[in-house]
Amino acid sequence: MKTDTIFEFVRFALNDKATVFESSDELDWEVLYEFAKKQTIVGVMFAGVEKLAKEQRPPKQILMNWYMLVEHVKKRNVRLNEAVIEVTSQFERDGFPNCVLKGQGNALMYPDPSLRVPGDIDLWPLADRKKIFRYVRQRFPNTEMLYHHLEYPIIKGVMTEVHFFPMFLNNPLYNRRFQKWMASVAKQQCENRVELPQGSFCKPTDDFNVVYQLAHIRHHFFDEGIGLRQMLDYYYLLKSEKVVAQRDDLQRLLKNMGLLDFAGAVMYAMKEVFGLEEAYWLTQPREKIGKMLVEEILMTGNFGHQDSRFGNLKKSSRVARLSSLLKKNMRFCWYFPGEVVFSFLFRLGQPVWRCWANMKYSQ
Repeated sequence: MKTDTIFEFVRFALNDKATVFESSDELDWEVLYEFAKKQTIVGVMFAGVEKLAKEQRPPKQILMNWYMLVEHVKKRNVRLNEAVIEVTSQFERDGFPNCVLKGQGNALMYPDPSLRVPGDIDLWPLADRKKIFRYVRQRFPNTEMLYHHLEYPIIKGVMTEVHFFPMFLNNPLYNRRFQKWMASVAKQQCENRVELPQGSFCKPTDDFNVVYQLAHIRHHFFDEGIGLRQMLDYYYLLKSEKVVAQRDDLQRLLKNMGLLDFAGAVMYAMKEVFGLEEAYWLTQPREKIGKMLVEEILMTGNFGHQDSRFGNLKKSSRVARLSSLLKKNMRFCWYFPGEVVFSFLFRLGQPVWRCWANMKYSQ
């Protein structure tokens, strides 16, 4: 089945007004189902299946498997909503104002939040690194500090990461500006309260998310890989009225942090894959790097979990992983030379930094 047909079905699934899929004869349902699983967008894609006439729908076995997987997604969302309320409330009671990054906050932008495939909980408490580290270590003494977060396995079956700051940029100059900006608006993010059936929690504002989540997408593009679930989150974010109203200010922010060129690549993907209208673009699409971004998305799947080009990197040595990362990123060097170099240098220096940081903050 052609990629164009897959993208056409994705756009059909997202379009609430579309009721007829003209290219149904070209669909290979097994391929489409596997694509939805690989990109972790099974719920949203199934919404498209449900709009089809009975004679256009998948074979019974695929339809049943898909339906059961979507029901599992819905149950998982309920469980994660409960976990979000439990974790955020505990941090608040212990004196840590906080907000939830991405995840269940992003789901609220969807027409049906229960159809977004959930991941883990990323929590950003309003406190310094030392205070957060000691708080987590009181409960989990063996937790190791990573550069911008700690694992906090407080709820069985739910991965929770506690962030010192939401994200970082590999370029030191741009990262300094990025961190300064995030710190200046941190309090506002921890006051932006939203409601769930299970309770309330805070999530970042849409204008903050435009910058932060673009940085997150770029980080994973150059690191592990990025999938359509993260891109779909960004698609719904771009359609926010607040984002449209502040587009000029956001463009200036992105340019100041060296993110505007990559935003052009993302806009190309938004246009080609999801059919995002020009009125919602942050900047003009960049076709060449945008095509490479789409190719990587199709090849790697969600966070690169389906990337088979370099073997099983989790079982490889650190040298092998660094070598594979450099080979992967060399094709982007013409467009983002600084990012390729700084990404490699950051990875190279991490073992030393982690050893130093864990000793320093454990004292």
